[in-house]
Amino acid sequence: MVSILRSNQPIAWLIVPATGLFWFLLAIWRTDTAFLSLGIQAIGSLTIASMAHRVYVRYGFVERGDPALAWLSMVLLLMLMPQETLASAARSWLALLLLLAAVDQILQVHRQTSTSGLQFRSGALASLSTMLEPLHFGFVLAMLIVLSISRPFIFREWSMMVIGLVWGIAIAEAVSAFGPDWGVTIRETSETLNLQGYRTRWISPHFTRLWLIVLSVWGGGILLREKTKVSLRAHTTRTHLLILFWVSLLLASLIQPTYIPFVTDDIRIAFRGQSYGTLDKFLAVGAAFGIVGLVPQTRRHHGFTAMADTFRLLVILGSLLILFMPSL
Repeated sequence: MVSILRSNQPIAWLIVPATGLFWFLLAIWRTDTAFLSLGIQAIGSLTIASMAHRVYVRYGFVERGDPALAWLSMVLLLMLMPQETLASAARSWLALLLLLAAVDQILQVHRQTSTSGLQFRSGALASLSTMLEPLHFGFVLAMLIVLSISRPFIFREWSMMVIGLVWGIAIAEAVSAFGPDWGVTIRETSETLNLQGYRTRWISPHFTRLWLIVLSVWGGGILLREKTKVSLRAHTTRTHLLILFWVSLLLASLIQPTYIPFVTDDIRIAFRGQSYGTLDKFLAVGAAFGIVGLVPQTRRHHGFTAMADTFRLLVILGSLLILFMPSL
């Protein structure tokens, strides 16, 4: 298992689409979910896993590229997947893709002479993602934190980022003027989630989310402690990615749209259903960037280190089996 996940051979990456295909066939056999819905979920998960893999290998997160992060993202996305309507699924997948595209832009600012274009694009992509899924709003703050610690204050660069944020909001508002009735879409999403969602799980979904966060913090701590073993570029990339995802997830989990004043109970319930579905997809990708630190490296260890590697791998696999075990 470790040899496959930590291999840098292109054929090893086939474990990711193979996992998606296995899930797709199993879901067709064991559930009554519509074929189109399953197809959208499988393709969406593979697309997001591919984008996460690009971020993972392009900026030195690891010494050599491997499919570990893509596989973890794919598995968590499929296992945390809520049942959704077509419109809500398309919106949430697009929002998550735009958010990862913004991450890709932000990580390029490392040691650049000028980042005006990068900051404009990152701001625009972040605002578009937030307009599609409001729970992504914390990413804007996380982006500001990362840019403030990685770049000196240059008025032109920061003003371009602000312009990008405003430009993204303007584009989203212009498109929404000709788009669907989002209120109806949200209510449909809530009804689907409440009827077909997490009730078949053996473990509470709230405990599942909490445990994945614990695993992510554990793995992220291991990654950050390896500062002296990796290059400055790798350590910077790891730090920035963990800030981006952890700050965003913290704010998304603390501020639920359930408490919006001056709305009816039906809309409040609908937003709660939407927020949990969005939060789970976001959590799947964000947690994977920390949990990947628990996957042992292929270099041979002996004694206590080898035992620790084996223990961490067993924790990951055991967690995936237990947390997502269906109730009988």
